Amino acid sequence: MKRRSFVPLSSLSRPAVHYFSPVRETKEAKVERTKKIVLGLRKAYPDAHCELDHSNPLELLIATILSAQCTDKRVNMVTPDLFKKYRSAADYAKAPAADLENAIKTTGFFRNKTKSIQTCCRTLVENTAARFRGRWMN
Repeated sequence: MKRRSFVPLSSLSRPAVHYFSPVRETKEAKVERTKKIVLGLRKAYPDAHCELDHSNPLELLIATILSAQCTDKRVNMVTPDLFKKYRSAADYAKAPAADLENAIKTTGFFRNKTKSIQTCCRTLVENTAARFRGRWMN
């Protein structure tokens, strides 16, 4: 059996790929670049839309967490009852984990998804409260 020899990385002829430029992009340049990307995506996918049923950003966030390793169809079957029961980030944050797990069990990985939803919603509640506290103190 022939033994393979290893080539040191330094001897490769192709240059190293730099993912980050050492020069910082200005905010204006970033906004312009983002606009071009969005325009290009809209041109390439004119009929694109979200398959997850939602009526506000919190519902979209929860549905997105539930969609991991699950079909959008299954998520859309689970979310109507879930969205009626839990209306705010605070509702998800203070919900007993067992209740939330039972509500989302059919989406799979329900324990991890429960932890993700509750951690995310606790963070939203805490950050929102901190933001308002800052305004009231000034």
